[in-house]
Amino acid sequence: MVTPDQLTSEAQTDGQVSAAVHNALQQARDGALSPEQATTLLAVRGDDLQQLCRIAADLRDVGLAEEGRDRQITYSRKVFIPLTRLCRDRCHYCTFVTVPGKLSRAGHGMFLELDQVVEIARQGAELGCKEALFTLGDRPEDRWPEAQQWLDERGYSSTLDYVRAAAIRVLEETGLLPHLNPGVMSAEEMSRLKPVAPSMGMMLETTARRLFTDRGNCHYGSPDKDPEIRKRVLVDAGRMSIPFTTGILVGIGESFAERADSLIEIGKIHNIFGNIQEVIVQNFRAKPDTAMRGVADAEFEEFLAAVAVARIVLGPRMRIQAPPNLVSPAECAALVSAGVDDWGGVSPLTPDHVNPERPWPNLESLAEITAATGYTLTERVTAQPRYVLQGAPWIDPAVAGHVQAVADPTTGLAADIRPSGRPWGVVREAGRAPARGVPDFGAALDRAHADPAGCSPDDYLTLAHADGDELDALVALADSLRRQTVGDDVTYVSSRIINTVSVCEPGCRYCATSTHSALSAEEVADRAWEASIAGVDEVCIRTDSNATAAECCQYIRAIKARVPFMHVSLLVPETIGVAVRAGGTVARTLLAELRDAGLDHIGGAAGFSMGANALSVAHELGLRSTATLVYGHGDGPSDWVRELGLVREMFDRTEGFIDFVPLPFSHAGAPAPSVDATKPTIRDSRAVHALSRVMLHGRISTIGTSLRGLGVADAQLMLQSGASDLGRTAIEETIARSTGSHHGLAWTPAEMRSMAGAIGRPAQERIVAGVRKESAA
Repeated sequence: MVTPDQLTSEAQTDGQVSAAVHNALQQARDGALSPEQATTLLAVRGDDLQQLCRIAADLRDVGLAEEGRDRQITYSRKVFIPLTRLCRDRCHYCTFVTVPGKLSRAGHGMFLELDQVVEIARQGAELGCKEALFTLGDRPEDRWPEAQQWLDERGYSSTLDYVRAAAIRVLEETGLLPHLNPGVMSAEEMSRLKPVAPSMGMMLETTARRLFTDRGNCHYGSPDKDPEIRKRVLVDAGRMSIPFTTGILVGIGESFAERADSLIEIGKIHNIFGNIQEVIVQNFRAKPDTAMRGVADAEFEEFLAAVAVARIVLGPRMRIQAPPNLVSPAECAALVSAGVDDWGGVSPLTPDHVNPERPWPNLESLAEITAATGYTLTERVTAQPRYVLQGAPWIDPAVAGHVQAVADPTTGLAADIRPSGRPWGVVREAGRAPARGVPDFGAALDRAHADPAGCSPDDYLTLAHADGDELDALVALADSLRRQTVGDDVTYVSSRIINTVSVCEPGCRYCATSTHSALSAEEVADRAWEASIAGVDEVCIRTDSNATAAECCQYIRAIKARVPFMHVSLLVPETIGVAVRAGGTVARTLLAELRDAGLDHIGGAAGFSMGANALSVAHELGLRSTATLVYGHGDGPSDWVRELGLVREMFDRTEGFIDFVPLPFSHAGAPAPSVDATKPTIRDSRAVHALSRVMLHGRISTIGTSLRGLGVADAQLMLQSGASDLGRTAIEETIARSTGSHHGLAWTPAEMRSMAGAIGRPAQERIVAGVRKESAA
């Protein structure tokens, strides 16, 4: 494939160039470009550029129409808050950054004081601004002792700690929505900032690592400009469902191929996580007193091609943004013709502190420029409308009320209001008081934040009753605890349940059928062998209710003889359950026989139904088990708190539970009239999963969710409500059908990974004991 970086060679003919461009333009019309084709189109000029722009503009129009925003070009009315102009980086084109001595000589502090921050935001609110754009250098305290001293004197541990405090003051005193641009952040730091900002941002700038590693290039000597580090920030933001702004700089020394790679990399991350809310395509302009003052500005046609290619690579629904103050009015119109649909933040009050020599256009003038192109200038808020309208998990409950106060509930765009301050955090509805004797939700939640596993039963009961905003706040806490405890990996077990009967045991009160025929031990071992060939690590034996311990031991020994390395679990039959519940020597003897036969694990609800004392004995003998809570059969919050309390008590005695799974009861095909026919609600499912994560914090780290009981979409929601595990990949078809499951009978590891990837999380296989597979040996 001929690329523009090769086309400079005199050996290339006009025919080769024309064919490459023609093919790339044709592919652009089909809505997809290879890296080579994107590189080719970044170099087009003249008539080819005009064709490229028309393709991009048409694609943009399709995306706007699909979102009900036909022919709208958006902007955010903002104030620019330069919290500090100190930075540890040394970018060769930057005039924003300065040094402590210059600040001192000018009578300025190392940072803006909080009162200064609030005053800027207050003036902006009076002018109808909705956004407070915080911009600052990366971690200046790592380079400048003066910055660390300033923070220490005011009780802040870091610049990002101060950013958070300033954002809260702006929210509470002015109602403006913070958009945070503090540079490179860790996942933990972003999780601390998400509750105070509906959106964040950081320019990728380029994936060209040589501009970072090679002396003399623009990012040399700037530790935060390593493209690999910056890509990691975009990924971490995606994993935490943060609406994120990023973009590229055009003309800082990158090649066409490197420019194409930068856009494609952004597209890949967005396709996985869906969190890139807008992509800025910004043209380089040389500034006096910088190392790159002699470098030519990005040529406009080159810039125009970059905008158009960005639109095609990133698709119709991506918001493509170009700063209107870095080009002329006529060039603004050309940018619209190339696929731009957002002007970014424009301030009626503060200058562009990064480009102070380029004043913002008057908003009336910008509206006229936009109208002349056939589009309407429309105000939005910091987060793009799709994220505002979706709310959780994109908008944190702590700041959701502030977003709702300034956004139109129908369109998600900015409402025609002047913001005003309101308390930060989850606010109770006016006039709503807790019932007598029941703790206030806010107080209970605060105690859960401080000590998740140490709250009172009344606190947990209050949390279990949560709904609406309160439920969102509980879920946010649970998800934070999940991330803190096990990270972002979604785990699963490669497993097969071997049902030793054709359907289910006779007279099962939950099943509509009762006929059965038993498998031989040899047939059970054959199925275990077939499972091992398919890469399965665990089999779980399910017998009928009358199976004896001798029969179970026979199945276990047969499996271990045929597949010695197979992890064997047992859903304890009722016959054995009755015996072990009696306790004493009989219980210990039966459980020891199962262990000696090779049993590794007691599975699920059947294990817990043996009774607390018997299960304690099993744990003492080295057997481990899964704890479960079946909900949705006439139970309620008080039952959930009680059952979780029992699980906690037993874990404290034996440490024998390796995971916990809330199981929604399935009523389909269950004839028992004593069972309440009400289906578990999504509210109940979210509350149960979140409460489980909170109450079991510090005890059981693997909290699962039931794919078969909930279905894929709702199980994914539970993974955002405190759960971290998708359970087993396979189940015997007869069991699932007889109990009324409509959500699938078996999943492959690839499907498990796809389910996790769809919510922006990686998937990792584990063995049943909870250890990641590759580290289990």
